Amino acid sequence: MEAANHFVVAVDVTSEAVDYAQLHNISSKAKEELGAEELIAIADKGYYSGEQFAKCKEDHIRPIAPHPEKGGSQERGYTKGHFIYEAETDAYRCPQGQMLAQPAQKRANRKGNRYYNRVVCANCPAKEKCSPSTPYRTIVRGEYDSYSDEVDAFTKANAKLFAERKSMCEHPFGTVKRALGFTYFLTRGNENVRTESLLHFFAYNMKRFINIVGTTRVQVMLHG
Repeated sequence: MEAANHFVVAVDVTSEAVDYAQLHNISSKAKEELGAEELIAIADKGYYSGEQFAKCKEDHIRPIAPHPEKGGSQERGYTKGHFIYEAETDAYRCPQGQMLAQPAQKRANRKGNRYYNRVVCANCPAKEKCSPSTPYRTIVRGEYDSYSDEVDAFTKANAKLFAERKSMCEHPFGTVKRALGFTYFLTRGNENVRTESLLHFFAYNMKRFINIVGTTRVQVMLHG
């Protein structure tokens, strides 16, 4: 996490099996710890969630997170990320420059609004890279896609900052697991595991502090 040119690696414990619903939780903890009014939260693609982005925006947190490409369309070639949404016309521009719009008679869809263009898809020279097994390509725009668009643009504009995250944030976790040997927890329950994980990183911080400052100076500090 980054705020006012300060980087903080935030740690928390959850019983959730995946990370994508944890971005706001962990970012808000870092924001509180730093006492910052605004925060840039840098995370990997496992935290990518439009709903989480919406919560972050409400709390003045700006996420940087790469968009994960999922599904068979990734293997075919054209993913949803290749289609650019144009708010002025409420339509998507496909990689071939054609426009996909909503039908005149919209059908209720719990996932969001559907955009397609049957005519251009039927004669598209790149159909095999987009919709080889269906007559036309459909793009669904969900409730939180506007927040995802903002994060995508911000992430692209801050690619260098995201690259710095790898060297800043991956090192502590790698050191804790490989160098210090904390590869599993001895306790059970969220609160117990949270305490144990904080002790792990306290040991890391002390080791890092001693390496930077030096043992002699640390001894002087401890003795007042």
